[in-house]
Amino acid sequence: MKYGDIVEYKNQIGMVVQTNNFNDYRFLPYGQKAHAFMSLDSITDHDVRKLTNEETIEFFKNNFKEKDIIAIHCINAYQIIESYDKNRKQSCFTGYIYLQNEHNTYKAYKDIGTYMDLDSALIECIVRRNDCDGEKSMAGKYFRKIVNIH
Repeated sequence: MKYGDIVEYKNQIGMVVQTNNFNDYRFLPYGQKAHAFMSLDSITDHDVRKLTNEETIEFFKNNFKEKDIIAIHCINAYQIIESYDKNRKQSCFTGYIYLQNEHNTYKAYKDIGTYMDLDSALIECIVRRNDCDGEKSMAGKYFRKIVNIH
């Protein structure tokens, strides 16, 4: 079990989260608004079952019905949904992150935008989660420019 895993716990699906104490894992259920970290259930490997890739895709398909989902890319706390854009006739990537404030309160799942490649979506997830300027930040744009990703 690691931070960001999508798991089943007590018949609920959610994500494994932790604070700076790397041995303290908690269960954050999907679909609930905000939580103080200490109010979340403490979990161990024996308490949860990690969802298979097929189960993860099925879960996201059921909860994000507006998208024709191709794949789910789970990278730590970032979930990037690869879907087919019927208008552009190509794949696109929408990143989702959980935001955590200084009080260790987790907020609702946040859509950080849709990009034409996985690299750009992952860069924006990282920037939005770590940059205090949030949506106004130009860090992702400049980083993509530096590494020649358009």
